[in-house]
Amino acid sequence: MRTTASSKFGLINKLTHHDGFTIRRRNFTGCYCAWMDIRKMKTFLFPVVAGLLAQMTVAGAEAKPKPAGRPPMDLGPAVSFIFNNAPTNRALGMPDERLVLKALSIRLGTNAGVAFDTERLRYAAGWTGGFIDVRKSSIVASAQGSSPVFPIGTKVFSTSPSGAKPAGAKYKGHYLHGDQVVLSYSIDGTDILDLPGIETENGVTAFTRTLRINPSDKPLELFVSENSPPSLTVVSGGAGIETDANGRTLLKIPKHDRPVLLKLSVGGETVALTAPVDPEQFTQGGSARWTTPVTTQGKLGNEPGAYVVDTLALPETNPWNSWMRISALDFFNDGRCAVSTLSGDVWIVSGIDAGLQKLTWKRFATGLYEPLGLKIVNDTVHVLGRDRITRLRDFNGDGEADFYESFNSDLDVYPTYHAFIFDLHTDTAGNFYFVADGNMVDPFLPYHGSVLKVSADGSKMEEFARGFRAANGMSVGPNNEVTCSDNQGHWTPSSKISWIEHGGYYGYGGDPRQPKFAAFDKERHTEQYDAPLCWIPMNADNSSGSQIWVTSDQWGLPRGSLLHTSYGKCTLFSVMYEDVGGQKQGGVWQFPLKFSSGIMRGRFNPKDGQLYVGGLKGWQTVAREDGALQRVRYTGKPLQQPVALHIRTNGVEITFATPLNPALARDVANYGVAQWNYLRTSIYGSDSWSVADPKKKGEDEVAVKSAKLSADGRTVFLETQPLQPVMQMRVKYSLETADGALLNQEIFNTINRVK
Repeated sequence: MRTTASSKFGLINKLTHHDGFTIRRRNFTGCYCAWMDIRKMKTFLFPVVAGLLAQMTVAGAEAKPKPAGRPPMDLGPAVSFIFNNAPTNRALGMPDERLVLKALSIRLGTNAGVAFDTERLRYAAGWTGGFIDVRKSSIVASAQGSSPVFPIGTKVFSTSPSGAKPAGAKYKGHYLHGDQVVLSYSIDGTDILDLPGIETENGVTAFTRTLRINPSDKPLELFVSENSPPSLTVVSGGAGIETDANGRTLLKIPKHDRPVLLKLSVGGETVALTAPVDPEQFTQGGSARWTTPVTTQGKLGNEPGAYVVDTLALPETNPWNSWMRISALDFFNDGRCAVSTLSGDVWIVSGIDAGLQKLTWKRFATGLYEPLGLKIVNDTVHVLGRDRITRLRDFNGDGEADFYESFNSDLDVYPTYHAFIFDLHTDTAGNFYFVADGNMVDPFLPYHGSVLKVSADGSKMEEFARGFRAANGMSVGPNNEVTCSDNQGHWTPSSKISWIEHGGYYGYGGDPRQPKFAAFDKERHTEQYDAPLCWIPMNADNSSGSQIWVTSDQWGLPRGSLLHTSYGKCTLFSVMYEDVGGQKQGGVWQFPLKFSSGIMRGRFNPKDGQLYVGGLKGWQTVAREDGALQRVRYTGKPLQQPVALHIRTNGVEITFATPLNPALARDVANYGVAQWNYLRTSIYGSDSWSVADPKKKGEDEVAVKSAKLSADGRTVFLETQPLQPVMQMRVKYSLETADGALLNQEIFNTINRVK
């Protein structure tokens, strides 16, 4: 079903002005936005956002120490993040050439670093005096961290991106071996290993590259420095350097049938280079870096119903001061769990058993760029960061990643804090799926605001569906069903879950605050869009997470059931859906469970068949804790919940997991039904609007004429007036099971089509 909604291009409400900047605050899904008046500057201002957020306290949440008070985090030898090549810090905003969007910052020794541009295969900068400043980034600040990383100390050299990308350039990843970082890439199909280093002679510092270049049947050319003629040592094979009219120094390698090994300086003063060491010796795995495992003791839940919430205590105190904001998780076949953190780590937790008495946490990888998705395939961890899907290889079995393989990096990085890349799933053919944020992103940027599909071998990415604003979560079901959530905002009147079809358009046409939006498609807001499976009111789910398919026979609900997480409300929903003439529709029911952080990812453990959920507190949420990993355990007690929902021409049919008290189930006074619509416009969110009178705000009551109970006592049919498609319906009831358990519950659903 496609829905059409039209409105005038919404004017932005202005609450206050300061120095020519327009500031707007909307208390819905954490979208506290600040931007320059586009008539004056036509760009965004994000430090204002950070300031507002730093002062904001979410109602119902405990006050926590500011992240700035945290001890320094051990970032590891290499960090993937946007790198600012300017001498001073700047906020994330519009792109410019000072930013290296897909940078790998590499620590050299204890007091120096280089930034490698993984797209153009250039060393963007080298400096002495420290490593990188991450204090205002999402690595150690909030999820809205508004700054790229930038060098600490004195910059020794830098290069511009102009004309630097070699022909056929392909970045393959980096190896870790102790403190050594070896870059792997290819030019025109020729594999190259590149070992950065630093050497000092009589107080003079030089930055070096040691290259191993595999045989090539064609000459190669590599940009190495700018306005700083290098020295060159060739161990085997042949190579030379040339300087062009623009002061760019190029390494020239003739075609060769044996590996070429060479070393050259790339910045700083010229020194007598030490003998090169073949980088290949550092590619098979070195000794472990994070050798001290951390143990914690979990806590079992005691809720009275069919499900309880157990807590796997996080290693919040650890030798590396890693901030345990859980951003994604998945399981190995043996029941161990891999979790990623917003700060860029991957940890592996073992000892997950019935009692959770001794959980052992091992740091597995570091330096990933906002890894908000994680999937284990053939017991190998794949992590989705903002810059790429990274496949983590442990060659020597010591529990630490030795090769950070660039599995796919086709998606562009956009330098605003909100341009997140969410979740990671696979279908039965091994293809990967994730969703790219469209909020605060240039509408001309390819693929953003889309669900994306990557081939099983990582070689190809394509758009699967489009029209998503801030979709913090999706799912791929056992039969390749694809769902995706989205969060209220411009063109998105409330939270929702959509059942995704290939090629579908789901309503978000681009950020109207972006200067380029009108040129992009000024009529996008009138385009027909695919209706969601169901809308969810903001008071029930103000910030949606991912969906989870039940894949276990030990969890109460049958296999193939669908679940939905609310990051904002820290709750879990059961999703009931039906197909009416090829159109999916349904509703959600909230489990009577609460979680300690904003859950947004979930997986079933193949070992115990129970559901594990993880999340964090970074955007607006009622969460108490910075991060959480929790288990939703089925106790074997009777399920006291609705399990199916069907819309008929003259009423609503609800099936429960257990028989009902017949007298109460047949009493219409125990039910309340209401319905309303939303307006999809360029203005943020929507009020509730009457169905009977579309010009009137509010809800319409739907009278329940009769309530009929099936012979098995499990299905109630609520007879109403003839039903029509409506965006939002709410069904409340106050019932009892046949055993006397109270059922004071409500269902939120959408009617797209009536049988």
